[in-house]
Amino acid sequence: NKNKEWEYRCTVRLRNAKESSATVKVFDLIHGEWDVMESTHEAVKESSTSLYFTVPVEPGREAVLEYRVRVKTY
Repeated sequence: NKNKEWEYRCTVRLRNAKESSATVKVFDLIHGEWDVMESTHEAVKESSTSLYFTVPVEPGREAVLEYRVRVKTY
């Protein structure tokens, strides 16, 4: 049986050293059938194998993106 299912959790820390605000797109490539189970920022499904998050980061600050994905492969 080659069917497998698992979950993974990611934490991405973004630091802005500029004196102005920044917006960062964080991409993830995933193979198989997947769903974002929870996230601190809105997940955008770009294609069947990729998603991204748009994360604003204030000047001189750090922003944290956390998300959990469930993946099924056949």
